[in-house]
Amino acid sequence: QPRLRIGWFLHTPFPSLEVFRTLPMRKEILSGLLAADLLGFHIYDYSRHFLHACTQLMGSELSLESRGIAWDMPLPAAGGGGGGG
Repeated sequence: QPRLRIGWFLHTPFPSLEVFRTLPMRKEILSGLLAADLLGFHIYDYSRHFLHACTQLMGSELSLESRGIAWDMPLPAAGGGGGGG
C-alpha cells in the first residue's frame, strides 16, 4: 500500500507559547503536527510561534533550514490521554 502524504495548513494564527501552553493536550497536538509531511502557516510569525512551542514543550531544538524543519528527536509514540508537561 502506498505511503500517504499529509499536509496541514493553518489559515488562522498559531497561538503564542503563553496561550498554547494552557491547552491540556498541547504535546499531542505538536506531535501530530510534526508527523505531517508538510506544515504551512499563513505568515512567518505563526510558524515562529509553532517552532517556539516545539522547542519549549517538546524539549528539542527546531530550526528552519531551506524552507524545512530540522528536528533532532524521534516523534513520541501516539497515545491518548492529555496533559503532561
